[in-house]
Amino acid sequence: MQGVPKRISLRTALLLELGFVTSSAVALVGLTTILIAGSDLRLTLLSLLALWLGSTLIFVLFGAYAVHRLVVGPLGKLTAEADALALGEFPAHAPQKTAELELLATRYRVMAENLLDVQSQVVRVEKLAGIGRLAAGVAHEVRNPLGALGSYVEVLERRGADPKVTGDMHQAIGRIERIVQGLVDYARPG
Repeated sequence: MQGVPKRISLRTALLLELGFVTSSAVALVGLTTILIAGSDLRLTLLSLLALWLGSTLIFVLFGAYAVHRLVVGPLGKLTAEADALALGEFPAHAPQKTAELELLATRYRVMAENLLDVQSQVVRVEKLAGIGRLAAGVAHEVRNPLGALGSYVEVLERRGADPKVTGDMHQAIGRIERIVQGLVDYARPG
């Protein structure tokens, strides 16, 4: 895909953001341990436990935030696009934050465009089928009187009617027959 900026992978984005939080928490615990090391052991252990619990809580909360920002939010946008498409709208493309979700969004949009193309072809085929049924009905209704006219022209020929007049009548009947056949051929599926 040309013109699309290269995006980092979802795994890399999560690892970078969670790694930053983890290293910050470890640095904070280490700094606090150094500062408290001069105190008694019990206070140091309690402080380390409190810092460990606090950093774990921060890690979990930030992890939930990162997952929501990098996964749940973009998937919500894709879901909104799917809902809009189901209503017959084709929403504008919103770029995703990670390479995997951008690939998923691109493939989804290609699939949606293909489905719209197929749907328009189905509508076209249904219209042609309706025209075909109409043409068959018209052909039947026109050919019945044409057959009768052809028989009357033959009767007139046998009774000695002017051959030029009956010839012109045969030509007119043949012309109408060709027009009806052309209509039937046009409406017939290929």
